[in-house]
Amino acid sequence: MRIATKLIFSATVALAATAAAASGSINTVVGWNGSSSEGPFGDPDTGTFGQSITMDASGGRLQSFSFYLTPLNLNIRSYVYLWDGLKAVGAPLFAGPMFNIGAVGSGFKEVAINTGGIDLAPNKQYVLLLTSSGMQSGLGNTNNWGVLRSNAYAGGEFVFHNSSNTLASLQSDWDCGDGCGFAGTGFDLAFKAQIDPVAVIPEPEAAAMMLFGLAAVGIAARRRRSNS
Repeated sequence: MRIATKLIFSATVALAATAAAASGSINTVVGWNGSSSEGPFGDPDTGTFGQSITMDASGGRLQSFSFYLTPLNLNIRSYVYLWDGLKAVGAPLFAGPMFNIGAVGSGFKEVAINTGGIDLAPNKQYVLLLTSSGMQSGLGNTNNWGVLRSNAYAGGEFVFHNSSNTLASLQSDWDCGDGCGFAGTGFDLAFKAQIDPVAVIPEPEAAAMMLFGLAAVGIAARRRRSNS
């Protein structure tokens, strides 16, 4: 079954957030009530759920991200792509191994993805996603994801694609990209993203000036010693 364009959700608590991600972390889970959810995700139609994010002027290094899913016996993979508001762009910046969270238990499980550290450019938008496309078995297994029915994180929103079993379709316009008006307003997945600062590497000219300055300080110090 494909996702409809209007669904009923339980109420959630709003979370104040900035419009873009700086180094540190994004965490909408603190505003989630632990039960509000969206689905179905999985096999066969809606094979891709994701969250768009926007970097601030300093950029950063994405170390990890997490989503909250109910049990699911289905092979899935994680990806990070550049995002243009409608679709994934270019080659994946990160492609995780296939995994299966399993159908045992109940309630929501935190599914944490360790990227190993990928650099995200300043003022660019990205999409963090999980997909079953390319790995579906035809068994019709689906699950739900934790969501907040509010614009808790102003730098992005929950996005999805009825990608079925075709991974290449991620680079075509998604069924619901940014601003698609799903359920009447943009809202966010219950998610976390750990983004660390990127060390600033000086331009060659600046590095040369720094070395020149250090050399000058050293020469001046030697002259003072020789004159004393």
